[in-house]
Amino acid sequence: MSIEIIKKDGAKPSDSGFSAVLLSWEPHGITMDITFDKPLQISTGQSNDQVKISITKPEYFVSASSGEMLEDVDDDAAIVFSIPTQLPKGMTVEAV
Repeated sequence: MSIEIIKKDGAKPSDSGFSAVLLSWEPHGITMDITFDKPLQISTGQSNDQVKISITKPEYFVSASSGEMLEDVDDDAAIVFSIPTQLPKGMTVEAV
């Protein structure tokens, strides 16, 4: 998988460092934790930034029931979703 941050406020994506940890890989979903290096710089404009997750190695996605691997993955196959405004770990909205 590849993970890309899409900035909506005109900032360069390289300004949005992050780390990602795979928490679980189940038959019907994947759970990840993404921690931003500078969380206060995420989704600061009028439109939320986005995260794009692309499948780069479809052979890693194999059905537990049939043994078949994921097929017909194009270069454009990705999940894109909005990132809400972020706070540093341990900080609350009231503290800001």
